[in-house]
Amino acid sequence: MHILNAEATGSGSTVSSYDTFTEGDEDPYQRKKICMLIAKDIDFIVYLDDKGSVEWAFRGTYAELPKGAAPILNRVSELEAIPLTYIPAPVQLAFRRMLGEAVARVIGFKDDVRATEILDKAERYIKSFRESIARLWHLQSTIATTVVFVLGGLAIWWCRAAVRRSLGPGAVDLALASSAGVVGGFLSFASRSREVEVDPSAGRPGYYFMGVARSLGAASGAVVAAIAVKLKLILGFMAGPAGPAPLMGIVLAGLIAGVSERLVPNLVRSIDAKAGSNG
Repeated sequence: MHILNAEATGSGSTVSSYDTFTEGDEDPYQRKKICMLIAKDIDFIVYLDDKGSVEWAFRGTYAELPKGAAPILNRVSELEAIPLTYIPAPVQLAFRRMLGEAVARVIGFKDDVRATEILDKAERYIKSFRESIARLWHLQSTIATTVVFVLGGLAIWWCRAAVRRSLGPGAVDLALASSAGVVGGFLSFASRSREVEVDPSAGRPGYYFMGVARSLGAASGAVVAAIAVKLKLILGFMAGPAGPAPLMGIVLAGLIAGVSERLVPNLVRSIDAKAGSNG
């Protein structure tokens, strides 16, 4: 908060009236360039400087501020500290202007209620935008990993005879199951992406890593489910009493394992419980 004293002891100078200042001028008290003027009067001014920061000043003879001014100005400073590195410039400007409007309400018009309303809207506005960016990063990495697995699965299916000769008869089944699991994991994430708490402060690489890790986890779970189908621990009804499980059942198990995050943990607990009872 900047309250002008009668005498200036630094390089700034006192101001008798702020009413004549316009965008492009320099605030002589703070030595800041006025890039976007929010509000002004003879006794006060609120503006954005050349760095996009909210600046304000008022004359020492100005009337007392409302009791709610201190927490409002503190909250403005807190919201200004939110990282906006990945936010488009027009959105940043709109957000900063809303903060400036809140300052103008409490300093210029002594209306702390309206100032609080504006800050609430500004916080919701920037929060939703930041979350949408983080979700986009997460979705991009998940889609990219899914495409790689699907193309890999198609390539393995195309060369299935050579793969079976080189890696064994079950290699194709497990590869296709893992691809199906990644697809299932993508469907699961896409359907509930808005329920996942995200924050772009972690940065783009962090969310790319999370998306790839989630997909690899779905692929691993799908392989476990596929092995369980082969052992007739699940979906045993799809095979005959002595026959092997069909490929479609293995792929279906992989897809379900990718969609359901509880299938594989429940399966492992079930096997562990049986092993414990037999022991």
